Amino acid sequence: MTAAKALLWAREALESENYTVNDPHFYDRMKLRGMFWPDAQGVIESPSQVRTDGTDQFGRERWFFKGITTAKSEVEILIVFEDDGSGSVIFWTIYWN
Repeated sequence: MTAAKALLWAREALESENYTVNDPHFYDRMKLRGMFWPDAQGVIESPSQVRTDGTDQFGRERWFFKGITTAKSEVEILIVFEDDGSGSVIFWTIYWN
């Protein structure tokens, strides 16, 4: 998959609410930094960088989306793309420096 395809897929999954969240891990990570769901959405809508991270143990593609949150923090969100034809994504974790 290309970065452009990964970005389109992630945006479409958000728009159609066709995603799951690695809960509670993802939300716990956001809480540590005082972030909310719109912060994560904003990074996917306007990333400064999209890069692959290979695949997980099940062969699903993993992609990092780097961007700035509404609180002006730079973060990277790791998304796993379901390869079952559903178009779904999993918000796996979020990183920051």
